[in-house]
Amino acid sequence: MNGDYLMPHLIGWPYYNKPPLFNWVMIPFFKLFGSFSEWVVRLPSTLSLLLLAFLNWRLIRKYIGAEVALLSSLFLLASADILYYGSVNTGEIDLFFAFLTYMNLMVIYLFLERKQYLWLFVLSYFLAALGFLTKGLPSVAFQGLTLVTGLIYFRVFRLFFSWKNLLGILVFVALAGGYMLLLDQRGEMNGFLIRQVKESSQRTGIESDFFSTIKGLLENPAVLFKISLPWTLALLGFFSKTIRRKVMANRLVTYSLLVVAVNFPLYWITGELRARYIYPIIPFLCIACAMLVYEGYRTHRAFRIAIDKVLLPLFALFPLAMGAAFFIPDLQMNVLNKIINALLISGSIALIYYYKRNQAIRIYAIVLL
Repeated sequence: MNGDYLMPHLIGWPYYNKPPLFNWVMIPFFKLFGSFSEWVVRLPSTLSLLLLAFLNWRLIRKYIGAEVALLSSLFLLASADILYYGSVNTGEIDLFFAFLTYMNLMVIYLFLERKQYLWLFVLSYFLAALGFLTKGLPSVAFQGLTLVTGLIYFRVFRLFFSWKNLLGILVFVALAGGYMLLLDQRGEMNGFLIRQVKESSQRTGIESDFFSTIKGLLENPAVLFKISLPWTLALLGFFSKTIRRKVMANRLVTYSLLVVAVNFPLYWITGELRARYIYPIIPFLCIACAMLVYEGYRTHRAFRIAIDKVLLPLFALFPLAMGAAFFIPDLQMNVLNKIINALLISGSIALIYYYKRNQAIRIYAIVLL
C-alpha cells in the first residue's frame, strides 16, 4: 500500500479500470491480520458470497416460502461456476460486486412490494453508487434497467418522474460525483472516465466485430445456463403447463426472471463473455430454479422421474472417481489426503443411499453431493 486511497495503483501506475471501493474493503483485513497472504486477500469476497446467500434466504422467505428461499441460497452456493471457479478467484472483485448489486436489485423489489417508495429510490440509488465505486458503469446499467422494469411490472411507472426518484438520483450523484470531483482536483478524472467507457464497451460487445457478435449470440445463453448447473436443468420444468402456472403465480419469481431477462442482453452480444460478469443476476436465476424444483418434486411425478434418471447415474460416478484418486501416482496423496478422500467416498455413498430411500431429503442430498 502506497498511502493513496483515492486511486488504485498497479505496479506503481494509476489503475483506472476499477474505482477504489473494493480496495477500501480489503485494507481493514490486511491491517487486522497483518498479512497480504492469499487467504486474507480472498476473505472479503468469500464473506460477500456467504452473506449474499444468507441475506437472500432472510429477505425472500416471506415472499416465496422458507424452504424455497433456503433452496435458492443453497443453489447459489453450489452453482457449478461459482463453486469451482468463483470460489477459487475470490481475490477478485466480482463476488463483492455481485453482493452489492444483488442487494440493490432486491431492494427495488422489496420496497415496491411494500409500497415504501421513498426508501425504494434512496436506498437503491445509494447501493448503485456503491456499485459504481466498485466496478464503474455496469452498476448504472443494472440500476436503470431493473428500476424501470420493476416500476412497469408493479404498474407504478409514474413514480419515475416523481421527486422521490430525483432525490435518489441526487444521492447517487453526491457519492459517485463526489468521488469524480476529487479525481478532477488531481487531474485524473478524464483518464478514469475514458477507461470506464472503454471497459464497458468491451464487456457489452459494442467493440466486437460481426463474427464475434454472431458467435456471442449463439454461445452466451449457454454460458448463463452453465453457471448454475445442475440447477438450471430445472428450467425444463417450464415445459410443463402445471408447473409453469404455479411458478409464475409468485410475483418474486416473475420479478427474478425479469431481472435476468432485461440485464443479460447487455452481455449477450459480447464476443468475450466471462461468467463472472453476470454473477449479479445468478441469485435471481437460482430463485426461479428453486421454485421450479420445489413445485416439480412436490406436484409432478414425471418431473421427479426425469431428474432421477439424469442424476442417479451421475451420482454413481462420484465414489468411483474419488476411489480412482488412490491409484494416480501424480497426485502424491499423503496419509491425511487419503483419509479425507476415504471419508468423501463414504459420505457420497451414504448420500446416494438416503437419496434413494427418502424422497423428502432428496434435494438436500443433491446439494451436498
